[in-house]
Amino acid sequence: MSNLTFSTETLVGEAAKRAPFALMLMAVGSFLIVGILWTDYYTHIFSVRFDRWAAVALGVFAALIKEGVRLSLLISSIRDFSDNRTGNGWLGLLGSIALVWYEIATTKQVATLWAGDAGTVDTYRGFIIFMVLLGLVLEFRLVLTMPRITKEDPREVTKGNFTKSRANGVHPAGVNS
Repeated sequence: MSNLTFSTETLVGEAAKRAPFALMLMAVGSFLIVGILWTDYYTHIFSVRFDRWAAVALGVFAALIKEGVRLSLLISSIRDFSDNRTGNGWLGLLGSIALVWYEIATTKQVATLWAGDAGTVDTYRGFIIFMVLLGLVLEFRLVLTMPRITKEDPREVTKGNFTKSRANGVHPAGVNS
């Protein structure tokens, strides 16, 4: 049997390597939970106007799109900050914050729909707000935790494509030169 040595530094170092994956998994989980809650809420809203099957379909798709946008903004922001495009990264995070604001502003209606009394409304509302904010905290933490993703210098890739395009007689913007 080989000589295995365990140290706190090694353990923490190995765990730190896997932290971004765990954070991403938890963020996706929080988005999924919020999406399920909003699916129920949207289904209720749409059932007033549409048949049950259409209300469910609209509820699922509306929640899927909203939470999918949050996940896409998260992934894009990670990439942007990783590539030192901080303006684009902050724009993505601001979009996510706007969605969080909408979700929190809507929690009273969602909780009232589910609750039988005022105490229950506060319980539901607190849980929903917690899940929404948890997702946002995980988004910020992921942006701070992720290592550089792109290995190539984007300017070099652009130069290479430009040179190849010019050699073929095609302007990079698609206009012949």
